[in-house]
Order: sequence, then C-alpha cells, then structure tokens
Amino acid sequence: VYLLDPAQVATYYGDGDELHLSFNFIAVHGPGDSGHWNREIRAAQTAFDPVGAWPTWVLSNHDQTRHRQRYGGTEQVARAAAVLLLTLRGTPFLYAGEELGLVDAEVPREQQQDPQGRRDGCRAPIPWDAAREHGWRRPDNWLPFPPESTTRNAETLRADPRSILHLYRRLLELRAGSAALRAGSMSLLDAAPGLVAWERRHGEERFVTVINMSDESASLELHGEWTVAIDSSAEAGGTYPGTVSAQTGLVLAPAAS
Repeated sequence: VYLLDPAQVATYYGDGDELHLSFNFIAVHGPGDSGHWNREIRAAQTAFDPVGAWPTWVLSNHDQTRHRQRYGGTEQVARAAAVLLLTLRGTPFLYAGEELGLVDAEVPREQQQDPQGRRDGCRAPIPWDAAREHGWRRPDNWLPFPPESTTRNAETLRADPRSILHLYRRLLELRAGSAALRAGSMSLLDAAPGLVAWERRHGEERFVTVINMSDESASLELHGEWTVAIDSSAEAGGTYPGTVSAQTGLVLAPAAS
C-alpha cells in the first residue's frame, strides 16, 4: 500500500500485533525547503506519537527522482540532506547511491523502460570505480551510468576523506554511538524561515540538529555553549557561532562544562 498521509500510515501500527515499521513515503515527493519539512515532521509526530509508532524516513527510492536532483542538484544540498535523514527520530532508509551523492542518469528515449520515462534515471547502475565499465562486466549496461561517474564513484570517494561518502560514515558512526540519536525523544525548535531544527535527548545526552535549507546564512540562538559535532560542508569541531551557512546541516552537542 502506497500511503502519503502519516495519519493513514499510523493505522498500520498496532498493540504489538501488527507492523513494527511502515514506510512514510511523503518525503520522497516533497521539496527541500524548511516549510515542507517542518510541516511533515509535525504531521509524523502528531500521527505516530499517540499510538507509540516508530517513524521511518526515506528521501529517495526506485520510483522517484533522486533527492539531490529534487532539492536543487548541488552536492551541498545532498550533504545537508544526509544530516537531516540520519538524525531524525525513527529508522532511516538509504536508497543505493545516496551515499555517493548521485543524480539521475540521462536515459535516451530508446532505452527507457518506464512508459512515462520517470523512473529509469534513478535506476541507473551504481558506479563502483573510475574505469570505463565502472566495476561492471561491460560498459553498455541496460541503462547508462549517472553523470560524473568517473569522479563520483565508490572507489574515488572512498579515497577522499572530505567526500559525501565519508560524511555518511561519520553520521552513521555518531548515530550508532548515541542513545539520543538512536532512540531518544525529538522536539522541534522554533527557528527562522529557511531553518528546520530539533533536539534529540536521552537521559543527560543531547544533540541539536540545524538544517539551513535557504540560500542565505541564518541564525539560531541556543541556550548555553554548543560545539559542532558534524558540519555537512566542512570538518567538524569548534564552537557553534550561532549562525548556519546556506544549504548546510549541523549536528551540535553541548560544550563540556
């Protein structure tokens, strides 16, 4: 069943006798703007929290244009989206190639297998290395490779510690080691237009995520001093200055007292 309303999704959860997880597909159709995300996060909380349902989040799949492309096409927006996906409360699902920051392949009409020509680009083969065949047995696969495959492939990005692939790894490592990010509560924070922000908490452990989805720097004031655990556009570290650069995601931790 393909549902786009969190309230409908919530009906598939039960009192220990129904589903443990159910896809919340609304995110794969929405734009990368703060108004949309603030509305959808609130809608999920309103639908799931009263019935004790565990949310799921997914940005791309095999039926929709990849989210980097939907959100504007730059790697910067794809990196910010990684911070968003992997710090929300719930189970995140990654579609193959997100960790490489891929966009859809350009598929000639004669190669299109979807009658509407909409789903083929996101189903292109994943480039594993920079060679002509990109790790596959032959270069002329059933669909063409995505753009930038000579540089945006698993082998090349694995060798670059600043790549989006390593950003995903840092986020996953942080999440795996944090009870707050894995299972903690989540509270949306009041934020300026262009921002979506929330706090995750488990016991004394706290993290704040701030995503700037606008094209201008924006401010978010937090009580106390915070350090930057992860910055989607740069190496982590240092004190949070109170501002977030355009199209950037930050994960913040309280400074040690």
